Amino acid sequence: MKEDEVVKIIKDGKAALLAHREKERVRPGLDDKVIVSWNGIAIGALARTAAVIKGFDPEKSEEYIASALKAATFIKEKLYDEEARILYRIWREETQLTHFYDTTGTGGFFSTSASAPHLILRLKDGMDSSEPSTNGTSASNLFRLSSLLNDDSYASKAKETIRSFESEMLQYPWLFSSFMPALVAGQLGVKGVVVGGAGEVGAERIRSFERMPRGGVMTFARVSGEGGWLRERNELLRSFGTDGRGRVLVCEEGVCREEGVVEVETEGGKAGDVSGVVPSVEEGGVSVKEEDSVVAGILKLI
Repeated sequence: MKEDEVVKIIKDGKAALLAHREKERVRPGLDDKVIVSWNGIAIGALARTAAVIKGFDPEKSEEYIASALKAATFIKEKLYDEEARILYRIWREETQLTHFYDTTGTGGFFSTSASAPHLILRLKDGMDSSEPSTNGTSASNLFRLSSLLNDDSYASKAKETIRSFESEMLQYPWLFSSFMPALVAGQLGVKGVVVGGAGEVGAERIRSFERMPRGGVMTFARVSGEGGWLRERNELLRSFGTDGRGRVLVCEEGVCREEGVVEVETEGGKAGDVSGVVPSVEEGGVSVKEEDSVVAGILKLI
């Protein structure tokens, strides 16, 4: 039997099966709801992937960015409650701290707001399930915000969140994988790289740092002109890079230093000399603070 005959038989059979199902079988319910949390995960993945592949596949990178923007725009337009003032972007974390953070001294985030109706218990989810843990993701976000805004209060909340689950993490570390970025940030700190420079040159400098191998957690930002929300929230950046010259500011644990202008070869995706800016990781792993029992215990277990 020839190949095209086999293909025809299969197609005819599938068509007959579909017709029978449409006639005899009750169609199952369609789950077409839009879940914000899953979209948030997808948006983050698309944006990070776009940044990684931009140097060697700019066309695909633009497709990923467009998809991320489309999803984010939909959520903002359709799922953002203007009347309740559920905020987004950088202000979202402040709203989360107000409504969900445990202020009794235990730390961590509840899964429901105190104002939610018909509550019997307010629970905190620490373990990962079909979605990353709310507390693991929040702790990581707070460390990043602390670096971007030069505000230690966010880092303090992140550390409290980690400590609130330390006994469970020591017993079952594999169930708390979403906490790992926060654990690393808590031990190694978060290095923040801010590039002041307008246009594509500034964007390429950020991409050059993103491509470099590094240890720990890093945040990247680019500021240009004299306005912008990041300048308003971070006092160190009020006048940084407003003189029109390309500058690089590296911040770690509240201490910032300005590096010289970094030359970047915009063709071929190769970065210039950035030694002293991006940290290297020594062989043998990372050092762990002795007083941080939860991290030390988890790293031993895994």
